[in-house]
Amino acid sequence: LTDSGERAQEPNQLLSEAIRRAAGARQRLEKIPGISLLGEDLLEKFGAPASDPLRLTIDLSDLSVTGYTVNSILETEFEVAAEVAQERCVVFALNWGNSDSDVARLVKGLSAIAQKYIIQSDNFTDNDSTTTSSSSFSSLPQEELFYTIGESVMSKSHSSHIMSPRDAFFSPSERIPIEKAAGRLSSELLCPYPPGIPVICPGQVIHGDTVRMLQHVVRRGGHVNGAGDESLKTIEVVIEKQTHTQVAHVK
Repeated sequence: LTDSGERAQEPNQLLSEAIRRAAGARQRLEKIPGISLLGEDLLEKFGAPASDPLRLTIDLSDLSVTGYTVNSILETEFEVAAEVAQERCVVFALNWGNSDSDVARLVKGLSAIAQKYIIQSDNFTDNDSTTTSSSSFSSLPQEELFYTIGESVMSKSHSSHIMSPRDAFFSPSERIPIEKAAGRLSSELLCPYPPGIPVICPGQVIHGDTVRMLQHVVRRGGHVNGAGDESLKTIEVVIEKQTHTQVAHVK
């Protein structure tokens, strides 16, 4: 580079090249059977003003595998890491540091995964590592159990604080099996990721629906930040004489 004017243009050129590369990746991925991408048509339908051209949000509803597993396969076998992995989608973020070979690995990896795990019939069922629906972004896929429970959890969380977070955090506590935690006050902040929104805070009543949702996240390969027991087989709760009588009605 010979002058400051050329240097000033370089970032724009790099960004344009990254956007071009992401658009090329989108075109190639859209040709893979079993793979669909979040597009402008759906964004416009819900009034989204714009989208990030460097992000590729991929729906996996037509595959018998979760986003967590897809991300794991891509990392270990193709050296590709998703920005976010969820139940039925993965998000990839490209930037000007990525190369054509990076995109090629992404396309190759997702093509191999789709070929192996594509759902052949609407009646496909399997164990916890699979999904059971073949809807796509165009029909707004949702894991019925997970999201129904999730809505219930969020609706209850606003009115279930019995003790302040500070008091709960510093109160005597004990670790108990999570199956026995409903009705107790949590000593931990539990935050499933994604989406990264706490569903249990210190001092909050633990609901049975919340327990089932968190177990679902872990069972499907997700992570719960803040848990002292990463397996989520146990949970830290407040030792309080009145806990059981105060919230015995909570299930």
